[in-house]
Amino acid sequence: MPKFLAETSNTKHLLQKILEEPQLVSIIQNLPTQVLGKLINHIGLEDAGEIVALSTTPQLEKIFDEDLWRNSRPGQEESFDPKRFTTWLEILGEMGPKHTADKLTEMDEDFICMALSYQLLVVNVDEIALQLSGREEGDFKSDQIEKALECSIGHEFEQFWVLAKTQDAWDTTLDILLSLDENHHDFFIRLMERLNAASNNYIEDNGGLYNVLTNDEQLQSDVAFDRELRREKEGFVSPQSAANFLKLAASTELDEILKSKDQDPITRSYFKNYGTSGSTAPAQSRKSEDNNPQETSAVTAFINLLQEAEVLPAQERVLLLQNSKTDKHKHQFLEEALGKLADGDHELHSKRIQELSYLANILISGKSHKGRRFRPNEAAEETLTICEIGLKYLNKVGASSKDSDPVLKSYDFIKLFRLGWNIRSTESK
Repeated sequence: MPKFLAETSNTKHLLQKILEEPQLVSIIQNLPTQVLGKLINHIGLEDAGEIVALSTTPQLEKIFDEDLWRNSRPGQEESFDPKRFTTWLEILGEMGPKHTADKLTEMDEDFICMALSYQLLVVNVDEIALQLSGREEGDFKSDQIEKALECSIGHEFEQFWVLAKTQDAWDTTLDILLSLDENHHDFFIRLMERLNAASNNYIEDNGGLYNVLTNDEQLQSDVAFDRELRREKEGFVSPQSAANFLKLAASTELDEILKSKDQDPITRSYFKNYGTSGSTAPAQSRKSEDNNPQETSAVTAFINLLQEAEVLPAQERVLLLQNSKTDKHKHQFLEEALGKLADGDHELHSKRIQELSYLANILISGKSHKGRRFRPNEAAEETLTICEIGLKYLNKVGASSKDSDPVLKSYDFIKLFRLGWNIRSTESK
C-alpha cells in the first residue's frame, strides 16, 4: 500500500478509536491544549469536527493562538492567517449557528472583531443612503458605487449593511451573524459598530468605497500583542523577541556582558510576564491535577495512545528541558553543576532550568537550523553547547572557579549564553 494511503487509513482508524472512547468528553476537555492541537492537526481540521465540538472555549482560544498565526521562517513576525480562520469558522459552523455564536461570544471580543474584519465590510445604511441621495445627475462615481453595491454579496441588518470581502464561508458566516443578532443582540451591535469603524478606516485608506468594492493593521497589532502576553505566560518566546535577543547578544561587547549586573531588557520583560512561580511547565498542562483520579488516569492513557500512534513525540514538552535527550558526556561539567544545585538549592536549580528552557525556545523561535526550525532536542543540545562556550570564556579571563558548583551560583545561564553567542557570532564573520 502506498505510504499516503497507509497514513490516511491509520488516521481514520485512530479517529474511529478515539470516538469510541466512553469517556471522550471528559478526556478531550481535560487534555493539555498543545496535545489537543496536535491531535486536531494530525487528523486534519476538516475531519476533526466531532473533536472540535467537544473542546472548551478556553481550549479553542489557546489553539487559535498557536494555529492562526504564521511566519515563513524563525525570527520573522507572525501574522494572522484569515484563510485558516475561515476554515475553523466552517468547522465550528457544522455544530450549528447558535452553538457557534454562543462560542464566539465567550471569546475575546478584540480577536473576533479582528478576525471577522478580514471577511466582512460593514457600512452604515443611513450614511450610504445619504451619500447616494445627494449626488448630482450623471455623477459617475456615485453611479458606480451603487452598481458595485448591487453586485456585492451581503445582508442588511437594520442600520448596518454587511458585505462579504470574500465569498469563502459567507453562508456559514451569515448564519452565525443572524444567530448573534437574534440571541446575543447587544454583543452583535457592539461587533457591528466596531467593524463599521474598522471598515471606514479601511475604505479611507484604500481610495474610497468603490475601490474597496471592486478590486486593520492597528486592530491586528493589539490582538497580536495580547496573544504574545498570553503565550509568554506559558513559556513561549515570540519570534521577534527571540531574534532581537540574539541580535543584542551578538552586538554587545563581551566585557559589557560580563560586567552587567542586570538582565537584558528582552529577558527581563519575558520573565516578568512569565511570572516567578518556579514551575517550568505551563499552567495548561496542570489542568488535570484538580480532576479525580479516574479522569486523570483516562487522560494519561489517552495521551499514551496518541504517542503510540505517533501523533505526539515521546518528549512533548520543550519547556521540560531537563528531560531532553542531550549528550550528557559532552556537557558533563554543566550537567554536574545542575545536579549539585538540585541536591543543595532547589529554588536556584528551578530558576536555572527556567533559563535553559527560555534559551532553547529562543533558538526554536528565532533562529533557523539547517534551513528549518530547531527541533526541541536540537535546541536543548545547542543551548548547552553555547553556554559552554561562554563558560570557557569565563575560565579564560579568570572570572570563574574551576569548581563546578559555584559557577551556576555566580552566573546564570543567560549570561553564559550571551557570552557564548557573541563569541560564536564573531568567529563566524
